[in-house]
Amino acid sequence: MSSEDSGSYRSARRDPANGSFGSAGKVRIAGLVVAATGVSGLLASGFLERAGLAEAVPEISSNVFHRLYVLFEGPFLWLLVLFGILAIAWSFAQRGARSSEQGRFSVSRRTLRWLVALLAAGVLVTSLLGVRGVMHGLPLSADEFASTFQARIFARGQLETRLPSGWEHFGWALTPMWVDYKRATHAWTSIYLPVDSAVRAAFLRLGAETATNAVVGCLTLLVLAAVGRRIWPNENGLALLAVVLLAASSQFVVTSMSAYAMPLELFFNLLWLLLYLRDDRASRIALPCVGVVALGVHHPFAHALFAAPFLLRLLRKRRDAWLAYTAVVYALGIAAWWSYLRSVQPFMRGGAFWSLFSIPLLPDLLLQLMHLTLVLSWQSPLVPVLLVVGLLSFRGLSEPLRDLATGLGLTFLFYALFPYGQGHGWGYRYVYAVLGNVVILAVYGLKEAAASLRFEAVPLAASLAVAVGWQIPRRLSDVESFVAPFARAHAYVSSFQGALVLIDPRIGWYAQDLVRNDPFLENDPKVLFANRLVPAWRDELEANFPGRARVLGWEELARLGYPGASPPGAPLRMRPPAMTPDAVLPGRVRWAGADAPQ
Repeated sequence: MSSEDSGSYRSARRDPANGSFGSAGKVRIAGLVVAATGVSGLLASGFLERAGLAEAVPEISSNVFHRLYVLFEGPFLWLLVLFGILAIAWSFAQRGARSSEQGRFSVSRRTLRWLVALLAAGVLVTSLLGVRGVMHGLPLSADEFASTFQARIFARGQLETRLPSGWEHFGWALTPMWVDYKRATHAWTSIYLPVDSAVRAAFLRLGAETATNAVVGCLTLLVLAAVGRRIWPNENGLALLAVVLLAASSQFVVTSMSAYAMPLELFFNLLWLLLYLRDDRASRIALPCVGVVALGVHHPFAHALFAAPFLLRLLRKRRDAWLAYTAVVYALGIAAWWSYLRSVQPFMRGGAFWSLFSIPLLPDLLLQLMHLTLVLSWQSPLVPVLLVVGLLSFRGLSEPLRDLATGLGLTFLFYALFPYGQGHGWGYRYVYAVLGNVVILAVYGLKEAAASLRFEAVPLAASLAVAVGWQIPRRLSDVESFVAPFARAHAYVSSFQGALVLIDPRIGWYAQDLVRNDPFLENDPKVLFANRLVPAWRDELEANFPGRARVLGWEELARLGYPGASPPGAPLRMRPPAMTPDAVLPGRVRWAGADAPQ
């Protein structure tokens, strides 16, 4: 690709394609959009709290997304409002104050390499420390545990594992969340695509499984720098700025400490983009192969939505030979992954998978608004404004940047068809795979704003200072405080050596996630769902393991500070009575216990 095709900046003052209003006008509109988004998020948070939808009670069995939002998002939503207003004020204060573009964002290639290496090393060290200090070494969500579960199977050179002899009647009771139990063969496997678990298995064989995402985050910054140099071949400073903005994203930092698959999705998407931008023979051969691997990280949509605009452009440009080769490789990969999913994913059997999606209803619009606020509030404070400026400049974007903007929009709109909250997650994790799009478009937005304003120095420095000095530390503190009681509960359950611990999910909020077993049942104690044991199996358990069964009591969880610990069948603790979840989200709330509505 030529420099122009790769996205070299063309000043908004010289390019009429950038639209009828100038850079200052775009900054004002962006500031207004960001501030309004923050206010909308605050109103949504207040509504959820008043409606009782964020309560940590077992009767609302899957509302962690609402609870995290109400507990922690308030200060960061106010930060969106503040920086939106400041952007508007700055655009008026700097009206007509233009300075030369020469020398701005200027960094030598050697300096770029050193600074990117330092940033990558900083993220690596911070993430490694955070795995223990923030996450307590716990894969908090069932999604994260499922990946580590499958990694242990792969590390033994197997695709699935079978229950040891004598445990067959208890297989379903022993099965953790998001693990597929095949009753006919008494086999276990994760319900997700395998690439993330395979990478994690490689780290496990090296004795460094918990470092997986920290290393992936470090490598992601290096690949992003290479992508930035391709997009802005004559402005190394812009490539550096993209890396800085990603490294200063609290979502990027926190998720690099987790066991989620999303960091690997982001890494492969950026690697794929680098190959696309290189556009040489070796890159054209490698590109669809990397794409097939990216499709299999966790689920196929993260890469498919990212790559679709670029592949459609190849079609429009009639790059027939490359497109034909790419189509064949992708088709073979999709067929392989589809077959794999059908073997492990219960929702794929009988065509039930697509029933998970639907046209958004009115309650879903509130949910998508909350998702949008998370896309913005987990980035450094100025990034939301700059991102909107970049999107407002869509007509003036070069082809790769326009495709990045389209991929970002497609990703968000696709998940708007998924009528449920994301559950656990730090930031809006469904768009994590396109965080590279976000920061690259934000860099373009800064360049666009700087075309008519002295915009890059003071606001950018203030944003980064707030991100590093307050936003990221506050996020880490919030995450640690949320994870800690769950980590204590898991440690407590693990302390009953030689026992069979029976857990009724109704004794605590997300108590179902406490049922975690090694895929080869080498863990001690064994943990079972009490509610999945029919009386005959319970009697058999007592006969086979006399005196070893131990029922976990809600009082024990309460002493650990576990959220929502309460006896099964306790009266519903919703407030106010007229604002029940079923009234607000009809048909969307899963009830449990004796007091469930009939």
